[in-house]
Amino acid sequence: MLKKIQWVPIDGGVFATPSGDNLEPIVAKISDTFSSELARELLIKLGCDELNISVLYLGGSDGSLRPTIRSKLAKIASFAKSVDDLSKIEERVRGYFETCKIVKRNQFLGEMAQRIVAQAFRNQGLMVKDDEIRNLKGHDFEVETGREPDEEDILLLVRNVWVEVKETNQNEVRMTKPQVDAAVDRKDGYALCVLDLRDEEELRKSIIEAAESIDLETDIGESAFGKFAEEMVSKIIPLIRISQIGNNIEPKLKAYETATLDEGSGVRIEYGQQLHFVISCSIWNDEAKTLPEWIQGINTI
Repeated sequence: MLKKIQWVPIDGGVFATPSGDNLEPIVAKISDTFSSELARELLIKLGCDELNISVLYLGGSDGSLRPTIRSKLAKIASFAKSVDDLSKIEERVRGYFETCKIVKRNQFLGEMAQRIVAQAFRNQGLMVKDDEIRNLKGHDFEVETGREPDEEDILLLVRNVWVEVKETNQNEVRMTKPQVDAAVDRKDGYALCVLDLRDEEELRKSIIEAAESIDLETDIGESAFGKFAEEMVSKIIPLIRISQIGNNIEPKLKAYETATLDEGSGVRIEYGQQLHFVISCSIWNDEAKTLPEWIQGINTI
């Protein structure tokens, strides 16, 4: 119906039926809506060229960028020697951006788990250090635990415990070699804190949706991230499992090259761009404590 009605304004107050040419000035002004597949499909049905829609989307209202964009798209297409080659290029590009999306989501999940767990520790009265520092070697943050002295117990117990936060919806978590080394070296001074989402698909889905909508590179995104973390704390605390795994995994690592989960060791090695130790829930969950239980335990030592 829209293709047959004269509704597109042209010079002199005259209206015309839509076409790729007379829609272009309008389309350029609303190019920020083209991330929607439905918007693109509508414009194509109205007669807009699909390639031109992409050019307008990338260039926005700045017409000077359009020749450069067309040139770059042409260079990409020039690698193909046939239509089949173009399809292969499309598949590769689509796969690349799908991978980027997954990486971003996983990074967000990791950041969110760390932020929520750190806040949960604070809500329990503990001092948390270094939780804003990225890529700490062997751990995510330090927790300072202690109890106030009274007349019968004048000992002030203060211990710095390194905490490594993992999020999983599987029966295993992955640790890097520095993380495992730190767990073995520090023993009770190292805690593996797992956010166990195995039976919490709806909660995990809401976190993933937030990951796809919040841009951590902007101040607005960082603010939204912090607000979302605050909202999640009460839901997350019951799902936290903490275990000081150093003593448990040390003997298993002596023969780690042959260790497999199938053999019941609870530890196996995963080789890739980075060496990972895959830790079974038989280690990180079976003897784990809730956050309140863990705090009570270390404060009564």
